[in-house]
Amino acid sequence: MLTCGVRLTERLSLGLSAHAYAAGVQQPWDPDYTYSATWKVTERLRVSYANHAANRFPWNRGDGHATRLRDGTLSLTYDLSF
Repeated sequence: MLTCGVRLTERLSLGLSAHAYAAGVQQPWDPDYTYSATWKVTERLRVSYANHAANRFPWNRGDGHATRLRDGTLSLTYDLSF
C-alpha cells in the first residue's frame, strides 16, 4: 500500500492510498484505492469524508459493484481536553 496526504490549505487536507495485491488474491470488496478529505472547522472540530469501498481502477474492474461518492462515510470529530 502506498499512501499520500497533503494539506491544501490551513483547513483542508486530502488523502489517497493505492493498494496492490498478488495475482488471484484480491477479493471483490478489496479496493484498488481509497481517498479522504478533512475540513478543520475549528481547532477542535473536524468534518471528514472517507471512501474505503471497493474502488477499482478502470482497467481492473472486478465482480463487485461499482462504487460511488455516496458509498463513503461522513464523520464529525471533536477533540476533548482532559
